[in-house]
Amino acid sequence: MPLLPIPDTILKRFDAILEKRDVALALRADFKKWLQYFLDFCAKYPVPPARSDQVHLFINKLREKKQNSDQQKQAAYAVSLYFEIQQEQDIPLSLPAAIFPKTTASPRPLPRWRLWEEGYAVKSDSPEWDTAIAGLASEIKTRHYSRKTLKTYAHWSRQFQRFLLNKPPKSLSAEDVKEYLSYLAEVPPIKPEVTEYQCYTVQCTSGHINKAHLPDEVAKSNFGSRLTAIIAYLVAVAHLSRRGTEVFCQTLLGVNICLGSVQKLLEEIRCNRAC
Repeated sequence: MPLLPIPDTILKRFDAILEKRDVALALRADFKKWLQYFLDFCAKYPVPPARSDQVHLFINKLREKKQNSDQQKQAAYAVSLYFEIQQEQDIPLSLPAAIFPKTTASPRPLPRWRLWEEGYAVKSDSPEWDTAIAGLASEIKTRHYSRKTLKTYAHWSRQFQRFLLNKPPKSLSAEDVKEYLSYLAEVPPIKPEVTEYQCYTVQCTSGHINKAHLPDEVAKSNFGSRLTAIIAYLVAVAHLSRRGTEVFCQTLLGVNICLGSVQKLLEEIRCNRAC
């Protein structure tokens, strides 16, 4: 479908603003092209009323069309000039429906996982936090930051909110931030789980001797599956020496393991893989 032409009244005003802003003559054709693309985009797709949202969606569309960052910036500037001429009282804020007919298709609701990417806050139990994060999303969209930036900011804001148990944002202090950062950077103490198995031997009155046996998973090795996986990763993937693995287990994991046990465990892993 060909692009709809720019109405003459808008085109004349746009030429005037290009002259006023001293846009280079060689670039004016491109600015008009971006304006035409934007108006066509608004005519074909349901767009939100907020101008920042319109620009955000339009730039995302250009990005999908493989337009580079310079072209995206130029398009955003062209649209901002169009918004500037709309501020004048004799310019209609919306285009005639006869020139740019609006689609009758209703916009599909965004799935929940896309809400943050589009900048719409998911409601929580705290209206104060919802309002604060909605303001953050609006500011990020106004600055034309990427969706990934918006998603990351929103994610960590919600994490901070959960950590503080919905404490009102206006009552936050520097101590709250320090406590949260310490919470993020710290790891819980590591304490190995050691299970002791005792096998008893008893003699019946008939003289028969009964001896208990260890479970199969215990009889195969003295080390659990998680510890075995850690040692295998340190040696095979991280290329840590046997001695370094021994020190790692003793220092960081609190597991008293000797060098011979590390070697024996690796040999058991090789045998299991060969079987």
